[in-house]
Amino acid sequence: MRREVSEGYRALTELGGAEATVEFGGRFQGRPVVWRARIIALQHPDCPLQPLPDCQFLDIAPAGPMQYDVVIGLWVAAVDHPTVLKTMVMMRKYRRLREGRIEFRPASTME
Repeated sequence: MRREVSEGYRALTELGGAEATVEFGGRFQGRPVVWRARIIALQHPDCPLQPLPDCQFLDIAPAGPMQYDVVIGLWVAAVDHPTVLKTMVMMRKYRRLREGRIEFRPASTME
């Protein structure tokens, strides 16, 4: 498995396709944590989610004492380096993060 460290994250899978898994630091409920994020490009022709969800989403679950798994579905064509950086900013700035699924506006309005 390829592990690439770049600008504050570690890519656990290749970037540039329908999905990628990365790790990065952040805070959750006031505590420092490591996020293991599976980012899914909802516009990619090989998107693993079929049928496609009606909206973008985050789905957060505990994975260990200071680690959380998060599945993130974004209305993008591929999970590339800029998408990872924007996802990290989103996760670090969004103050209402909680365990479970958080949905965002419908994908049909995101063109």
